[in-house]
Amino acid sequence: MMSGRIGEKLRAALSRRQDDENEQSVPLGASLASPSTSTFRHRDSVWAMLMLSDRSEGELRSFFGDTLKIRRNKIIRRMHLTVYHSRRYLAGLQDIEESCDIEVSSSELRLMVMAPGGENPRPEFDPNGLPVGLRVRRAGGATKPIEEVRARFYRFETPEVLGVREPSNRMRNAFGARHFQPHITVVRPGNGIGADLTSPGRLLRQEIDRLRFDRLVVRVRRAEYEPDDSSAR
Repeated sequence: MMSGRIGEKLRAALSRRQDDENEQSVPLGASLASPSTSTFRHRDSVWAMLMLSDRSEGELRSFFGDTLKIRRNKIIRRMHLTVYHSRRYLAGLQDIEESCDIEVSSSELRLMVMAPGGENPRPEFDPNGLPVGLRVRRAGGATKPIEEVRARFYRFETPEVLGVREPSNRMRNAFGARHFQPHITVVRPGNGIGADLTSPGRLLRQEIDRLRFDRLVVRVRRAEYEPDDSSAR
């Protein structure tokens, strides 16, 4: 059972994470503007995502659905690793889709709860009721090609954009979550994966040899405002 304070912090963090996941789930061909009852349609943001190849996503969906018996509607579609995120418009960036070829050995993957501090088991985290993802370990050098893609965005973080923030680097985000942890969200809350992620993680590394990312997708959102005629009335 979570204490009140921990529970409130966790719910707030998960709410922010869900907002992020919802934004990342916009179909590539869809309009990025979303309707709103206010004059503010959406905030400035930049998302850079390494997309899993169809084959790798299929292997993960088969593992979680067939091997672990997780319901299909709890398995994430369009799996990706967010390599860079900014809550500010970065001048000079535009929507991009380009091919890439980055492979990560499954020996460098670990299951984690998608919550702050979820890299390690904690009594207040129940994997069954939270999103679960795969993090890429840094120790084996598997993150190096990911960090090289990420580094392409640092030069767009001008002093005007950053303000008092420290710029992003391989470990730190200027915006959003402070710590950059390369991960792929794979299943939603209510997944039934069990309380211990060690055994399914070990089984995953036995059944899947490696994951491959084959596309870099960058989505740039600009805040849009509608004219407010109230002052003229």
